[in-house]
Amino acid sequence: MPEPDSVNLFVYGTLLSPKPDADPADIFNFNKIAIFLKNIIPARLKGAVLYDFGSFPGAFRGEGTIRGEVLQLDGRAFEVLDPLEGHPDMYYREIVEVETDSGPMQAWIYWAPDDLRPMGSPIPNGDWLKRNA
Repeated sequence: MPEPDSVNLFVYGTLLSPKPDADPADIFNFNKIAIFLKNIIPARLKGAVLYDFGSFPGAFRGEGTIRGEVLQLDGRAFEVLDPLEGHPDMYYREIVEVETDSGPMQAWIYWAPDDLRPMGSPIPNGDWLKRNA
């Protein structure tokens, strides 16, 4: 089955777009998909919590809000993203509804596997790039 022309992906960690004050080590995977990028929209995901696993984060369902971005990508991006995230055996992809300044939108997310949670620590503010603030 061919991939769609465009997909929305909610990102919250190493796939976030570069920021002037971000440590390049925190967003090192963005360059692997930058060629597929069409647009970036700031977004929030309610009903989810973010965990820190050292060099990468993981999202889980829970009481909280994760701050991130919706990357609008060429559908071929999943050819790179799925192996990168270990989908479906490690992180798994699912459609969620996120909030943007212009209203709700549907986007894919990569959820971390539940058995990974005990190995990490929660990020209370839900923001990977500001986790130490």
